[in-house]
Amino acid sequence: MSVTLAGLCLLLGGCGKDTDAWVNVPGTVMGGRPVSAGDFAAVQPQARASAVAMLNTASVVDLTPQQAEAMAGLPATTAAHMGALKPFLVRAVSFSDDKGGFNTLADGNGLYVYYTTIGTGWRRLQHDAVVVYLPQRPRTIYTSASVAS
Repeated sequence: MSVTLAGLCLLLGGCGKDTDAWVNVPGTVMGGRPVSAGDFAAVQPQARASAVAMLNTASVVDLTPQQAEAMAGLPATTAAHMGALKPFLVRAVSFSDDKGGFNTLADGNGLYVYYTTIGTGWRRLQHDAVVVYLPQRPRTIYTSASVAS
């Protein structure tokens, strides 16, 4: 099995001025815990353009529970209703015309949003967005996309 990482050029010292600022691969293996599947979701296709526009100048944006549901179809969880979790819109990267999926890892300071798929060949990377419920706003957003074959 081989894996091609969209952020590979960053790991190898950069690819010049064409490096995409939305790709932010952690420099080391990130610890943390997976975010519960009920507490995060990709932004729905019809909301992607507006979500990406909201993230042009910031890697994370505070949302209301109503915005989270409208953008990602993600209703507030019981913990969110009790105030323990808050919704955030965060940067992500994915491949266009692909059927892969997002996963997330969170520690106390950061959130790693990674997209994985199976296939062969290179795919075009696109800016994307995920809605996630967390106890606090993450200070750092890490993103990557990979293809396993």
